[in-house]
Amino acid sequence: MIDCAELKKSGFIPQRQNGYFCLRVKITGGYVVSQNLAALSEVARIYGNGEVHLTSRQNIEIPFIALVNIENVREMLTKAGLSPITLGPSLRNITACQGTATCKNGLIDTQQLAKYLSENLTERNVLPYKFRIGLTGCHNNCLKIEKNDLGLKGGFIPEHRHEHCINCGICQRGCPTRAIIPGSPSLTIDSSKCVNCGSCLNHCPNECWAGQLGTVIFFGGRFDNQVQTSHNCFPIITEDKKLLIAINRCLDFYQKFGYKGERFNQTVTRLSWAKFDQFILEA
Repeated sequence: MIDCAELKKSGFIPQRQNGYFCLRVKITGGYVVSQNLAALSEVARIYGNGEVHLTSRQNIEIPFIALVNIENVREMLTKAGLSPITLGPSLRNITACQGTATCKNGLIDTQQLAKYLSENLTERNVLPYKFRIGLTGCHNNCLKIEKNDLGLKGGFIPEHRHEHCINCGICQRGCPTRAIIPGSPSLTIDSSKCVNCGSCLNHCPNECWAGQLGTVIFFGGRFDNQVQTSHNCFPIITEDKKLLIAINRCLDFYQKFGYKGERFNQTVTRLSWAKFDQFILEA
């Protein structure tokens, strides 16, 4: 007897066409090298119908894998250094934009961070339900990270270097919240308005802005049959190790208090955000 539930957990999803499965391959951060693409193309050509599909979570799907070919497909993936995703109540594939790899607005290396988190969170797969993490490199927010269970956004803590400033006013005009206040000899920042977006850093033609780059973390977003915007209780985190501590603490909360089949946002809403904030800030 075919155990379709177990096959689905291991990345082979039953299709509406009897006897066929859609293979979903894990692609962390949406980054894949040409050799992997070649291997996936071979799998699709030999064991599928020659087609692939890019999912909303940046994975790659290969449809029309026959049941009798599943073991052969697994072997091909292993040789290519690839693996099917894990479905069910677990940490899902981490999505990310290009970040500083290619984007001129990028503030953090989202690809490297996605890889780091994926490698260090591999054991966090005993959860009440699925849990999604998304990364975006700047406040253009291409990944819409506030709709993830946990979202990470590149940020900048600005510090003006007046000795380089020519008072061109470009950073002031480019600041979306008008947080930059002109002054002599140095501009100042209205911290109540600054959203750490890094526009001052990216707009300045004369490298007048120094400071710290880091990551802003958002908890409890949701984008399914109920849409919820996430919650932030931290200042910018400037060290990846501290970021990992915060994420693990969040998953500890979910694992400890969440009911089976309950989304993370539902767990926190049921218990209160104040309790969650206290639990997180203890770390």
